[in-house]
Amino acid sequence: MQGGKTNKGFTLLEILVALAFLSIALVAGLKTSGTAVRNATGLKERTLAHWVTTNRAAELELDRDWLPLGTSHGQMLMADHLWYWTVQTKKTPDPDIRQAEVSAGLEEKGEGLASMVIYLARP
Repeated sequence: MQGGKTNKGFTLLEILVALAFLSIALVAGLKTSGTAVRNATGLKERTLAHWVTTNRAAELELDRDWLPLGTSHGQMLMADHLWYWTVQTKKTPDPDIRQAEVSAGLEEKGEGLASMVIYLARP
């Protein structure tokens, strides 16, 4: 009567292997979701920085002032964040036109998250 007995169920080794596969899958899923959150945050920041540069460029065009050569700095509040903008004004081959590079970011001295170049005519 000893030979007719069969065990049903999983061994401890089979359960440990299954748990190892499950833990690897969960870690991969968490890493992917973390990357997605970081990408979404970065995209939001770059979009808002672009809006800040667009707003500052529009202000420069509407002011109708002849921009002095050099760099100017300022700040703007948008989406409950303080954004820092920089405008670098340069000469162009035409003496009646100036090039202005507008950039914006979350850090006062850091590299901007967005930038654009506009050309302004002498008023």
